[in-house]
This record gives sequence, structure tokens and C-alpha cells, in this order.
Amino acid sequence: MQHLVEFLRRVRDEEDGHAIPAIPALFAAVGGLALACGSANDIEWVSWLGGVLVAVGVVGAALAHHVTIDYEVFDRLEKLEQK
Repeated sequence: MQHLVEFLRRVRDEEDGHAIPAIPALFAAVGGLALACGSANDIEWVSWLGGVLVAVGVVGAALAHHVTIDYEVFDRLEKLEQK
């Protein structure tokens, strides 16, 4: 477990660790599939669940992108402006 935590910390801290926003996007993809399957088969609860997953995934991906990438860029710009 410690190796996994260290790996995730290293991915988060490195420059090429911008794959974090892809995790919520996977929820949106699964939700889209569930929404389509539920709608095609007239299964209302699967459609609702898929719609909720799509919404949470899209908002989560935007939020994760903002937190993991934009904050870092803004911090670097602030440091450059102070010099």
C-alpha cells in the first residue's frame, strides 16, 4: 500500500502527472454508456444513474483539471511576476 501512495504522490508532483483529470472523465464515460443502455432498454433507474454519473464525471473532470493543472500554472506565474 505504501508503494501505491508513493506512486500516486510522485504522479501528482511530476510535470507529466496531468492524467488525474482522466479519472473523473472515466466516470462520465461509464455514465454515458449506462445512460444509453438504460434509455434503449427502457430501464428508468439505469438511465437516471447514467445521467448522474455523466454529470458528476464532467463536473469532476473540470474541477480536477482546475485544481491539478491551473493552480500550478497560476502559482508559477505569480512567482515569475514577483521577480
